[in-house]
Amino acid sequence: EEERGRTSYQLLDVQDRKERKEVDATTRISTNSMSSSRGGLSSRPSAQGPQTKQYVIKPFRAHCQMDETQAEKIWTCLRGAIEEIFNHNASMLSFEELYRNAYNLVLHKHGDLLYKGVQSTIQERLANVATRIASSSDELLLGEICSRWDEHKTTMEMIRDILMYMDRTFATQNKKLQVYDMGLVEFRSAVTRHEEIGPRLQALLLDKVRTERNRQAPVDRGLMRKALHMLVDLGSVDNTCLYEDDFERPFLAETKQFYQRESSIALKTTACPQYLRQVETRLQEEEFRVTHYLHASTKHKLIKMIQKELIEAHARILIESDAGGFYNLLRDNKLDALKRMRILFFRTSHALDLKLADALSKHVRDAGEQLVTDYLLNNKQNKEESNNIQDPVGFLKQILILHTKYNTAVQVAFEGDNHAEKKFKEGIESLVNTDPNRTAHCLVVYLDELLRGTGLKKHETTLVDDQDLEARLDQAILIFRYLHDKDIFENKYKNALSRRLLGNKSASHEAEKQFISKLKAECGYQFTTKLEGMFSDMRTSKHVMDKFRESAEFNKKSTAQPELEVIMLTQGFWPVPIIPPCNLPYIVDTAFCGAF
Repeated sequence: EEERGRTSYQLLDVQDRKERKEVDATTRISTNSMSSSRGGLSSRPSAQGPQTKQYVIKPFRAHCQMDETQAEKIWTCLRGAIEEIFNHNASMLSFEELYRNAYNLVLHKHGDLLYKGVQSTIQERLANVATRIASSSDELLLGEICSRWDEHKTTMEMIRDILMYMDRTFATQNKKLQVYDMGLVEFRSAVTRHEEIGPRLQALLLDKVRTERNRQAPVDRGLMRKALHMLVDLGSVDNTCLYEDDFERPFLAETKQFYQRESSIALKTTACPQYLRQVETRLQEEEFRVTHYLHASTKHKLIKMIQKELIEAHARILIESDAGGFYNLLRDNKLDALKRMRILFFRTSHALDLKLADALSKHVRDAGEQLVTDYLLNNKQNKEESNNIQDPVGFLKQILILHTKYNTAVQVAFEGDNHAEKKFKEGIESLVNTDPNRTAHCLVVYLDELLRGTGLKKHETTLVDDQDLEARLDQAILIFRYLHDKDIFENKYKNALSRRLLGNKSASHEAEKQFISKLKAECGYQFTTKLEGMFSDMRTSKHVMDKFRESAEFNKKSTAQPELEVIMLTQGFWPVPIIPPCNLPYIVDTAFCGAF
């Protein structure tokens, strides 16, 4: 385009250059030197003879203004050329000559004639195009519109090249649309707004989408893309919402109705996991549809509407349904379905994701309450009136199993989401702290059997090795961490530890110290001071007894005498048992105790 413009400008300067050459040709300069004087010019004679210098001065040419007749004549020529372009005969035209003619019309103040004439010519041509398109059948209508649209764009590009000077000057100064944009507006008015074309085009586009959604027949996505992007281009010229008005709004309204019907039927006929897979498939199909022929601006609106109709509108059913709802999926540990549900809820809205986390917390609480109820019911069946659990080790193992199960669900299905993890911990805390005394008692009994080295009695047939023991101790610390009243656990654990140490029932002092170090890491050194003091007393007592056995006095004694074992306990470290008074029979009291 710039090359054509430069060529035209060069052609316009040809006449001026010829005139300057004529002036130079008529000017003759003699070889005599020239002298100037007041009032005129004179020549001085030289040694070779008198020579004179001659000047020819011509007056300025008068500016010739183009009259209406000449302007009409030039416009007629341009109109014929534009019609040839519409008829696909542009190869025989001289674009430089056409550019110069348009340039002269604008230069001589006939830009309005040129602009209106071009607009009128385009309107006449598009009227014929609209008539031909309107006569097409529904099967051919979409293809015919797209073909005429492509031809019109090519034609307007060629006309724009000819009228480039008018666009830069006349259209800009008079705040008019440039020629190419004006051609798009005229196409919109004549074709897409035609009463026999516009409604049919809209119905045809919606029917194509409906056919593809119902999987009835494949559609020509390339043709759909051309037609829809045509609407976008025609509306972008003057910010008219053509695409939104003629397609997007009715398309979204029909989409809403379609998925409302489909979701209602699907929830009645399929279980939730199958429904979730169907929703996932539908979302992928719609995203594919946007990628291949819908405009990108429709994607967000479309996806949000589908998520609202398929997920948000049925969130309560998806969570509470007995046919594979969220609670059932958690109970049955269906991690893939849980993950799919969580992803769909999360993408739909943050509020739904929070609602799903709250449902997780509620389910964990309910599962914990059911666990306690089952064990207390077992007490009643065995005629136990106590609120304590008859099988504390089994109860604690069930808590650990429940914790492991739902923690895995949080890590896999919720992908370790902080809010979900917080809600899960709240559910476990509720279970552990419903009766802190009961939980602490079960935990202490569990640890007591574990650290005695006898395994877990009836719950396991094999002994626990060192590696497995550390994992079990970590699990015990996990439950301990949820306890609010840790002092209850400390008192109970101190009693159990004292029994193991004084009765020499501990399988490994290293394992005992290992657990105490874990307690210290959780609660600080003050929490374990007394427990560590108990081990210190045992070491001191052993050292003293070893010294005593090595002494001479001990070796002099007869081996028939009973062996003496003395353990020195620091007051305050060890629990003080409540010993009932010993009431001896009278005969025993008088026979032995009286002598002392």
